[in-house]
Amino acid sequence: MCGIFGFIASPGADCGDAQFESALEHLFRLSEPRGQEASGLVIAGNGRAQVFKRGSAPSEMIKSPDYKKFLKGRLTGASAVIGHCRLVTAGTETMTGNNPPIITEHSVGV
Repeated sequence: MCGIFGFIASPGADCGDAQFESALEHLFRLSEPRGQEASGLVIAGNGRAQVFKRGSAPSEMIKSPDYKKFLKGRLTGASAVIGHCRLVTAGTETMTGNNPPIITEHSVGV
């Protein structure tokens, strides 16, 4: 079983990047027992969907400098964020393509 979570912000939502980051960290930590082998998220907004994922536990991912760099400036104007904590059942987590969010040419799936 995997952990999937997310939130949607209406235009003009009174939340700053720090609040969004804090909410994401909390949701990743709450979801980690559902999947500890890989984690990732998609941020949708401004006509784009941007994905960050790693073959590591959510608690490790959210502490990484790469994750913090990815978030910088991306939450401003975001309309939706969906996160995923993967419990491996088939396909190794060391292959990035096996880990959600899954990216195709015109869509992102969790």
